[in-house]
Amino acid sequence: MIDTFGLKMEPEALKLERRRRLAKLLPQVREMPGAAKLYERIKAVGAPHALVSSATAPHIDTVLGFLGTRHRYHALVSADTLGHQRLKPDPYPYQYTAELFNADPMRCVTFEDTPHGAESAWQAGWIVVAKPNRFVSAKAFRYCAHIILSSHQDLGDFEFAAIEPYLGL
Repeated sequence: MIDTFGLKMEPEALKLERRRRLAKLLPQVREMPGAAKLYERIKAVGAPHALVSSATAPHIDTVLGFLGTRHRYHALVSADTLGHQRLKPDPYPYQYTAELFNADPMRCVTFEDTPHGAESAWQAGWIVVAKPNRFVSAKAFRYCAHIILSSHQDLGDFEFAAIEPYLGL
């Protein structure tokens, strides 16, 4: 960021500033609608699940700690895990995650709310379920998602039967 935006800061000062700003924004952070219900359904079938993010582990831990949801994930895959050069939209984050669970990528499913994340998973061979939001329209996912949830659906409304055509069973 320092090089990209020509900032006159040292890396440590930038990290501290990001943490300060994150702390101010935390009270506004909300879980995606339906995420708790989706988690319960995934947990009920015993499927392993991970959070795959281009954020750093401290950032992820701060947000998940605030939300009280860290316990939901079998693994966290972050910029620290992956190295900062192979982040979304590169397919490596999702390739790595499939390997972590010794899973066939074509039988893995992700729920993404960003085109970069959807592209990463798509290129890695995963089944992509996209959830547009107030910042990203459904059109942004048309070339990198198998299923695009409507604006009226939340994650908890998702029916797993919808992925069956993509599983090649």
